[in-house]
Amino acid sequence: MLPAVGAVFYFLGTFEIEPQKATLPVEQVSITESMADTLNEYAVSSIEDIAKSAEQVFLQADTAGLARILAPTTLERQRAHFAALLPHMKAFGEDFRNRKVLYANELYAVYEFECSRGKFTVDFCLGEDGTWKLMRF
Repeated sequence: MLPAVGAVFYFLGTFEIEPQKATLPVEQVSITESMADTLNEYAVSSIEDIAKSAEQVFLQADTAGLARILAPTTLERQRAHFAALLPHMKAFGEDFRNRKVLYANELYAVYEFECSRGKFTVDFCLGEDGTWKLMRF
């Protein structure tokens, strides 16, 4: 039995699998600076609606509205903290009014804002249902 196991290891150890080569041609796409600017403008305009919605939800201290705009994973993590968040929501909304886009593409966006406590970021992502969601604040 031992010689059979040794033979298996010998043959498997010396057998090399050749990597598969791609059968379809891969085209390289280069994005010009003007194309990148256009893509960025599209991304920013498409997420500004959710940023305005988030601002209003916080200004109105609307935890039910917050639950609707949060990404599902974020909602699971944060729902237990809604009561503690409630007294601070209006101030957060006021500070968030002064936001600027740090980064945006068709799937993800990061806003930054400043307040007396420092600089903060807020992240949005395109959800599986095709709507923008608040991911991190």
